[in-house]
Amino acid sequence: MNGQKQNTCIVGYNYRSFTLITLICLLFPCILSKSAYSQVGFKWGPAIKIPKSSYSLINFTTGNRYGTVIKMGSGLKTVLYDTNFQNSTFSIYKFKKKTHTLLDIKAYKSHVFFFFQKKLDLNTKTLKIVRINTDSLNKKPDEFDILTLAENRFARDLDFRLKLKKDRFEVWYSDAPGSEDKPCFLIHSVFDYSLKRLVKNEVQLPVEHRLASILNCTFPADSFLFINTKEYEIRKIEKRGFNSNYKFVFYRYHTYSDSLDKVIPEIRQVYADKGRMAIQDQLLCASGYFSSKFEGPKDGFWFLKYDFKNQILIIDTAYFFDKRIRSLPENGYNYSLLKRSPFEGMYMDYLLEHSNGNFVSVSEQYFLIPASFGSTHTFNRFYGDLLIVYTDKNGLLKKAYRIPKAQETYNNFGEFSSYYIAKNDSALTFIFNTHKKNKEHWKHKHLVRHKQSFLIYLRMDPKNLERRPLSGYDEMEGILQIRDAEEISPNRLLVYARKGRKARLGVLKLNFNL
Repeated sequence: MNGQKQNTCIVGYNYRSFTLITLICLLFPCILSKSAYSQVGFKWGPAIKIPKSSYSLINFTTGNRYGTVIKMGSGLKTVLYDTNFQNSTFSIYKFKKKTHTLLDIKAYKSHVFFFFQKKLDLNTKTLKIVRINTDSLNKKPDEFDILTLAENRFARDLDFRLKLKKDRFEVWYSDAPGSEDKPCFLIHSVFDYSLKRLVKNEVQLPVEHRLASILNCTFPADSFLFINTKEYEIRKIEKRGFNSNYKFVFYRYHTYSDSLDKVIPEIRQVYADKGRMAIQDQLLCASGYFSSKFEGPKDGFWFLKYDFKNQILIIDTAYFFDKRIRSLPENGYNYSLLKRSPFEGMYMDYLLEHSNGNFVSVSEQYFLIPASFGSTHTFNRFYGDLLIVYTDKNGLLKKAYRIPKAQETYNNFGEFSSYYIAKNDSALTFIFNTHKKNKEHWKHKHLVRHKQSFLIYLRMDPKNLERRPLSGYDEMEGILQIRDAEEISPNRLLVYARKGRKARLGVLKLNFNL
């Protein structure tokens, strides 16, 4: 009996202990997750009913109000709230998809500007600007056709290019030549947001129109226009091989003397592309990636620094990625059957300079993937790894990070993919959506379904990398369109979220410093 009673007591004791331990085990992850995710807070406005194919184009502030513009088919819906997300107002601007191509959107003071390229007929296009007054959304918007572009049989598919700045915007395009061998002729204009033209530059480049592509233009000062082109050469069949048939050229145009200076990087025998340039006080900094088919193939990084003011070449260098970069973890995604390179599909988004003269470049992997036969969708967009490369003043590698990421989206523009970036000198902050199974460790799980999304925070500098899981789909009441977040005050972002056929505009508050 004593043995049986003792055994009964032991069993009872184990049962109560097991129950207590079970409760603790069940509750501990919830407590832990609540503690981990308390690093962020949300304040949401009321839900907005939206069609399936819609997405936000821009979040903005105007006066003491928050706003967003949502693309819904052939309509642009502008929605405004007060800072407490009450008293919402909206307007919808309709446009014709067949004739209108949306180029960009800008919120400036009390107005929102829609920039369209409008097709008038088979050979004529105009730059159309629609201006909406946010103080009176019910008022009919103003519409302006400010530039006209005419094509001919020697130049087809010409387009307007835009660069929107804080208090002005730049427009440039190539003029159609009169014959096949005519030089490339660039027309560049600067407008303020009252739509007054401030500057007009007409530049003849020393290259045939058919052999040149204008990649970038910028007008940082009243005296100089900086131009970046990709120029091709026609080679005989016997001279073809592994070498590229194009080169990059950087020009400085003197607006007063109508003269050109140019610099050509030494990267001639390799395929160099997907780069960025920056101009400050006539100092050109440009960088990008290259691949050499002759070398096996191999991939690398090129860097150019040129002082146009004193006509001095400071840096012109290139190097192959070494083991420090090639051995970094990756998402394991193979775009082609025979993967050509672990750096395939990398596009440089930013080239940033630190206060000490060092540089950092930020790149993202991107593929447009045709859908498989019989699929209900027509294509996928894949946003892959981030590659962050720190270099010294001479363009030599100091440190590199590769952040595994696999965001795949069907039949849209990947609005919930990509990333948000903030810069504080040498420190970079990234926020992006990933699959919830990747929240604690780097894995290769693709994010496809919105319900599986999870928000991740990264902060890095040349010495450290910090990673924090922020919040999941249910806590955020949807998936965040984080790449278009707008910083409204320190550690507070204006964000757009979607859950099914409903969307919300809100404020994401970080309980730590960006």
